[in-house]
Formats: sequence, C-alpha cells, structure tokens
Amino acid sequence: MTMLMKGDMMKQRLLVLLMFLLCFAMLFGAVSCSNDSQKDQLGEVLTEKLDPAGYTSASYSAYLDAYEKAQAVYDNDKASALEIDRAIEELQKAKDALVRTADFSQLALAIEDSNNVDPTLYTEQSYQLFLAALNGAKEVYQKDTSKQSEINSAITSLKNAKAGLVKIPSTSSLQQLLQSHIESATYTSTSYAIYEEAYTNALNLVSSGSATQSELLLAENLLKQAIAALVQRGDTTPLQGILLQLENGYLQEDGKGRLPEDRYTAESYAAFIAFFDEAKKYVSTGDASVGEVEKMISDLNDSAAALVDLTELLDRIDLLTDYSSQSHFYTEESYDVLLSAVSAGISVVKTPNSTKDRIEKAIKDIDNAIAALVRRGIVADHDKNKLLLDKVIVVGNSATLLSTYFADYTVFFAEVESENVNFAYSFVGEDGVEFSFEQVKILMRDGYLKLSYEGGYPLDEDSLSIVEFAGIGFDMTEFDVSSEAKLGAPTEYSTRTEVILGNENTIAILSYENEDDGVKVIFEYNTIGNYISSIELVRIG
Repeated sequence: MTMLMKGDMMKQRLLVLLMFLLCFAMLFGAVSCSNDSQKDQLGEVLTEKLDPAGYTSASYSAYLDAYEKAQAVYDNDKASALEIDRAIEELQKAKDALVRTADFSQLALAIEDSNNVDPTLYTEQSYQLFLAALNGAKEVYQKDTSKQSEINSAITSLKNAKAGLVKIPSTSSLQQLLQSHIESATYTSTSYAIYEEAYTNALNLVSSGSATQSELLLAENLLKQAIAALVQRGDTTPLQGILLQLENGYLQEDGKGRLPEDRYTAESYAAFIAFFDEAKKYVSTGDASVGEVEKMISDLNDSAAALVDLTELLDRIDLLTDYSSQSHFYTEESYDVLLSAVSAGISVVKTPNSTKDRIEKAIKDIDNAIAALVRRGIVADHDKNKLLLDKVIVVGNSATLLSTYFADYTVFFAEVESENVNFAYSFVGEDGVEFSFEQVKILMRDGYLKLSYEGGYPLDEDSLSIVEFAGIGFDMTEFDVSSEAKLGAPTEYSTRTEVILGNENTIAILSYENEDDGVKVIFEYNTIGNYISSIELVRIG
C-alpha cells in the first residue's frame, strides 16, 4: 500500500515535470517566433535605404549612423527583441529627421536676371535697396543649408526690389517742347492762359531737378494738350462794321429827341446793349476766336431784331398833349376813355418786358379811344349875316379877296403863276387849274377854290405857310376855326373816317355858309394830327 502510494506520487511528480518542460518549450518557441518576426521587419526597413542625394549632409549623416547600427543588430543572431525594436525605432526617427536639400533653381534665375541691371539708369536710393536684396539672395543661394522658405523669401524680396527701381527721369522730349515759347499775339487770352500755365509748370519741374518721371510725363502731356488747344483769334473787322451799322440805326436820338433807352422796352434794350458792349470789347482787344466773332455777329443781329420798339406808342401818348388843350370840345365820358387808354399805354411803356402784342394793343386802344371821342353838341348858327366875300385868300406870295376871286379867278391864277415860280401847275378838265407845292395843292376853277394839304401826318413845316384863308392856315386847331374872332360857330358839322398811313383817322367837317354872299366854306379837320387838311370855297348863288 505504501509502496503503491509512493509509486503514484512519483508518477505525479514526473507528470508535473513533463508539463513544466512542455510549457517552457512552448514559451521558448513563442519568443523565438517573435524575434524572427521583428527581425524580418527590421530587414524590410534596411532594404529601403535612402540615397544621400536630396538631403542635407548633417541630417543624412545622422540617418546613416542609425542605419548602420540597425544593420549591426540585424546581423547579430543573438540580438534580443528589445534591441531589434529599438533599432527599428531609432532608424525611423533618423529617417523622419532627414532634411531635404531646398530648390535653388528659381532663386538662381532671379539672381541671373538681376545681374544685368544697369545702376546708371536708376536713382541712387532705389538701386541701393535693390542691391541689398540681390546680395541677400546670393547669400541664401550659397548656403547648402538654406531652407526653402528662406529661398522663397529671398526670391520675393529680390523681385520686389527690382520692381521698385526708379528710373532717373529723362527730360529730353519736354525740354524740346520748352525750347520754343509761343507768343500770345495771335491767340485768344483764355486759351493762351492755359498754355502759359502749362509751360511755366513744365519749366519749373525741369529746373528743379527733383521731378519724377511720372511728373515730367504729366507736365509734357499737359503742355502738348495746351498747345493743341490754342485758339486763333478771329478777324473782328466784320463785327466792327455791324457795330457801326447798329449804332447808327438804333442808338441815336430820334426826331423828337428821344434817347434809344427810352424808345425800347427795358428788357430788350438791356439784352441788346449787353451784346453790343461785349462786341465792342472784342473789337477793342481782338480777343475772340473765329467762332466767337461769328456767334457775336449772330447774337447782335438777333438782339437788334428782338428790340421791342415803343416809338409808335410814345407818339400816340404825346397826342394827349394836343387833346388835353381841346378836352372841352368832347364829352367827359369819351375823353376819360382816352385818358384811360393813354394811362394804360404809359404802363406798357414802363413795363420792362412788354411784348409787341401788348404795345400794338395799347396803340389800337388809344386810336380807338380817339376815334370814339364824342364832340359836345354844336348848335348850327342860322344867322346868315356872315360876310365871307371880304375874306382874304393867300397862296404863296399872292393874295386876293374872295369877292375878287369869284369875279374872275383867272386873274388870281395869273398872279400865282407869275409870283410863285416854285409852284408847278397843270390844267384839270376844261376850266380847272391845279397848283402844287410840296404837300399843298390848290385847285382853281370858275366859282370854286380848294386849298388842300396831302400826305398825312406829320406836317411838312415848309408847306404850312403856303396857303391861308381869313388868317386860318393848315396848322390851325379846331379851336381857332370855331373862334368868334375868325368865322364863328359853323352852320353844319359832321365827321367821316379816313385811313391815313395805315391808321383810321376821324375827319371833322365844318361848314360856314352865307346866303347873302352866296358863298360856302367847308373845312376838313384831322382830329388825330390836329391840322386842317382842306379848305373848300364854293359859290352857291
């Protein structure tokens, strides 16, 4: 039993020992397998040996040292797994620490391109900045250890410095322009002032010696533009002729002593005078271009044509003086209409911008008011004891009693013919003879005599005293005609309308008749011009 137990125990111990040996063998086999795997990995790394080209010598030397150490571990059959792991790790670190050699090709091109820069073409300051950048680039290029970032920075600095080179300004073309200074005589002052300013500015820049090329180019361009823009002065001779013509036609006193500024509306006259004075400056200075002279001639003519003439209206207004002395002949109502029309006409005259239409209306209103004047009632004088045959008739230098004329008119005809050599005469009908002198005509025939003034208003002063009947001439007013000192009140009164010089005129007809004498005298009186237009003597017996 004891022996049996001892035998079992021995078996158990042997079994444990066998199991231990089996485990140890297994563990040793596993370690051996692990070492083989790591070694294979190290072998693969060693087969990827890097070429020294493209890396800096310092970084490649460290890599080569780590490589050689890893190779020694690989060759050592007894190298432990730990040694192998460390060899792989150190070799990877050395590989990662390799520094590639930088690309110098672009820097080399930049340096080569900059070597041919001529320092004499650029300002000292800009060239020194460029030279510093060039030398810096060369230093980077000469170092094998230069990093790519340093190379790139050197390239950029060198290119910027080259682009920043400032050329020494050239003044040759500008100086050539400045050699010929243009004189002002033949050019307008405005265009020449621009040229003179550009010329002076360019001259000062060249003289300063510190102007940049861009400043000189700008000055040259401005001077060229100013020369091209010079405007030739025009010939003002035609303008001078226009001025003289306009001055004689518009700027003289009229027959009634009215000044030009009073004969035209203020606005139209001011516009005309503005152009007139400007044109006079052109003529006196000669400072006007061809186009300006042509435009001024056109403006002058247009402004003259645009003058609004007040003369005719002023003439109408002046008539009030004559009518005011005769106002008692007209009804108050009709005379007040005339006063209102004249007052409105004066307002039109004083309005600076009155139009031609307003002026024409004012003239028409005054004419209508005159035509509408209503005479106060005249009672015909039926007293027939008016002695007319003893009245004297005067024709030029010849005179006779009306009774003598009617007795034999040929005697008076012969007298007028012989004493008034300036009179022209012609025969009218079978027994009539007509004398004429200026605007006066005298028609003689048996039992009839007519003295007439023709030609309308205004009266010809030389003709006024040519004829006269009983002290009454053509220039006599109606008041004189109707005065008791002459013929007294008329036996008949009527009116008619007649167009004289394009205007309607009221003609008053006053008749004086004496049955005892057998004579009738008829006066035609122009109420616009206030003058007698005819004296007609007729035998009625």
